[in-house]
Parts: sequence; structure tokens; C-alpha cells
Amino acid sequence: LETQHGVLLATADAVFEPGRLEASNAALEAASQEDPEVLWRLARGLIRSGERREDKKAGLPDFARAESLAGRAVALSSGSADAWYRHGVALGKQGEARGMMRSLFMVGPLKKRMEGVLRLSPCHAPARHVLGELLWQLPGVLGGSKAGARKELEAALACDPAFTAPYPTLAEVYLDAGLRKDAEALLARIVKVERPADPAEYPENVADL
Repeated sequence: LETQHGVLLATADAVFEPGRLEASNAALEAASQEDPEVLWRLARGLIRSGERREDKKAGLPDFARAESLAGRAVALSSGSADAWYRHGVALGKQGEARGMMRSLFMVGPLKKRMEGVLRLSPCHAPARHVLGELLWQLPGVLGGSKAGARKELEAALACDPAFTAPYPTLAEVYLDAGLRKDAEALLARIVKVERPADPAEYPENVADL
């Protein structure tokens, strides 16, 4: 049983490989819904499914179910940083799909969930990235901070240079601050990443940068 469970989780983690999302989600749907490791991985897969829909609002059911599953995972295993992270991301994706004005009330809960992740795992690069994006995109009156965004995005890359999602936004932060050479240096860094944490998203991250 332990071997089967390990194979299941390995199949689920292949969601980061191009063309494996559907197989990963199907395997998890057929597994126990009382296993927090299964629940947060299925939430992760549903978030990615929602992201890939042509219409952002069409992904709302995926994001809502992902939040429910990740919330269940947190309830079953409150010490799981990954469960907390997916719980927060699912909430944030719903806010994005509904539009900025309707998602402002989500900012506080989203920040709290990411801060909860970092209490459990201080060098959790994806959580640092989410906080950095929030601080960068929000106006100052709503808690945004260019300096804070730079700090979190730089921390994300320091924690895991192979997690490439923060690179494009950090380049924007540098350019906004007049640090063109620092922005250009990020391109040299990202193309040297041999084993990206998310191979499916890596080409898009490079193109954006």
C-alpha cells in the first residue's frame, strides 16, 4: 500500500511536466479524499486546470473546488505548508477571475495564508512569490510596497533559483527602480536553469522575462 501511495503521489507531482495534467488529476480523483497529501495535490491540479481555460471566469468552479479541497487538507494536516499554500492560491485565483475590485476583500486573507506558509516553511519560494506579486500590484493605500515586493521576490529566488515564476516580475521591479542592469542579469540567470521547478511553465517565464 505504501508503494502504491508513493506511485500515486509521484504521478500527481508529474503535473509539472507538459501534457501530464489530465493523468495527474484523474489519478487523484480516484484516490482517497481523506488523505491531505492527495487533497492538496488535487487542489493544485484543479488550479492549473482553471488557469488553462480560455475565459478566466470559466475557471471559477475549479478554483472554488480547489479551495475547498485544500481547506480540507489543512484541517487534516495543519502543519502542511503545501496545503496552506494551495488554500491561499485557490482563494487568490478566484479573486483574479472576478476582477480586482471584487477581489480586494481577499487580499487580507490571502496574505495571512501565505504568512502561515512561511511560519511553517520560511524558505517556501512560491509563497514568497505570491507575497511579492501582491505587494507589487497593490497600490500603497491598500498595502502595496515596491520595496517590499523587491524583498519578497529576491527572497523567492534566493530560496529556489529553479522556481522561475518570480523572475519576470522582479525584472519589472528592477526596471521601475531604474536598475536596468539588474533586470538584464535575470535573463542570464534564468536561461542557465537546467532543471526548472515547473517545466511546463518555464518557457512562458523565459518569454515574459
